[in-house]
Amino acid sequence: MNMNGWMARRFLLIPISLMLVFCTETATAAITALQAWSNVYHGQSTSAQNVTYPIASGSRANRELVVAIATSRTSVGSRSVTLTYGGQALVSRNGDMASTTQQQHTQIYILGEAGIQAATDTTLSVTVSDGTTQSTDIFAAVFDGVDQAVPVWGSATYNSGTTAVSSFGFPGTIAVMAGGQGFEIISSVRTGSDVPRTITYAPNWTMAAQQTATSAGTYGIRNAMANRAIPTSYLLDSSSGTLNGTSLVSMTGISLVAAPTKTDQTIGTIGFSPATLAVSGTTTASATATSGLPVTYTSNTTSVCTVSGTNGATVTGLTAGTCTIAANQAGDATRNPAPTVTQNITVNKGTQATLTVNVSTSSAVYGQTGVTATASGGSGSGAVTYSAGGTACSIDSGTGGVTITSGTGTCSITANKAADTNSTLAIFLTAVLAN
Repeated sequence: MNMNGWMARRFLLIPISLMLVFCTETATAAITALQAWSNVYHGQSTSAQNVTYPIASGSRANRELVVAIATSRTSVGSRSVTLTYGGQALVSRNGDMASTTQQQHTQIYILGEAGIQAATDTTLSVTVSDGTTQSTDIFAAVFDGVDQAVPVWGSATYNSGTTAVSSFGFPGTIAVMAGGQGFEIISSVRTGSDVPRTITYAPNWTMAAQQTATSAGTYGIRNAMANRAIPTSYLLDSSSGTLNGTSLVSMTGISLVAAPTKTDQTIGTIGFSPATLAVSGTTTASATATSGLPVTYTSNTTSVCTVSGTNGATVTGLTAGTCTIAANQAGDATRNPAPTVTQNITVNKGTQATLTVNVSTSSAVYGQTGVTATASGGSGSGAVTYSAGGTACSIDSGTGGVTITSGTGTCSITANKAADTNSTLAIFLTAVLAN
């Protein structure tokens, strides 16, 4: 190869592909192809092309739509691209569409999970314009398991400009993370012949889709997509390919980053403070997740107890019985949900409110009638009964009617409100002096 031919080539590389090799990788699973590369348009139009392209459900969390375009003009100059999916604009990650010094161009665009879910329909709308088109090919694929925070790690572009070459590769390298998916789009434009060149791909790269276009005696074009084998560790790849002759070449590649593998977490035993709970009383539930993320609480026995307050940690007893509290931790971007943990606490009967007995008089004489004891207060549905003590009276246990049986002495009245399902026994004592 002569020096002039070498200098005539144009190399573009964005800085992200030059990141330090000495990076620390988190545990990841490999990216999977939810929808393999397919050619969704092949032609020469500069008008909008609207293609129906349904996207499979997959994880509905880590999907990435990737569109790669290879296009060539009849003369040197840039190309303009408008690209949306369901009304959502795709983002260009690298390419040479804007370059004005060659006729062959490639570019790669992506749309992440948020954009896919925001799409109003399944229409992939693409317009490639500026200049007279020789051939345009639009390829699309959907990958799952892609890190949505940092979807692309490495990217690079090569273009031979106006110099026909038989070998090509990215200047420097394209960085690919462990479990990441690298891919490239190549446009080979052979001038003066209508026989497209054959591409021999670099080691670990495999052709995934391609199209050819010819014009008798004028040009033979091959536009192709290739995937890189998914690596198990971080690497740098120059993707050096060859042709069975010379042609004008443009190549753009990027690598997608695999989403971090989520780690498991567990929740410890639920504790209660105080350790006892009564009807109408409260206690606070507490448990710790190994992830350190906050734990939330729910009641599995809502007729016996309820939860409220921050994360449902305040437990209130409703009725006597067994209260079952469940602790959960939903996980986050790097941790799986924790298995649910449950713990029982007994809801004891509550202490009744103060029971009061009023007697219709504070003193009475022998033979006096109309003396009555009346109870008020207490809690629950237990029946009230009365009893008399001392030497001067007797009482109807049910009605509270008092009979003065002596002219001297003390009459003491006791009221009992019986325990029920949720309340303990209540007792109140008063006295009437008999004269």
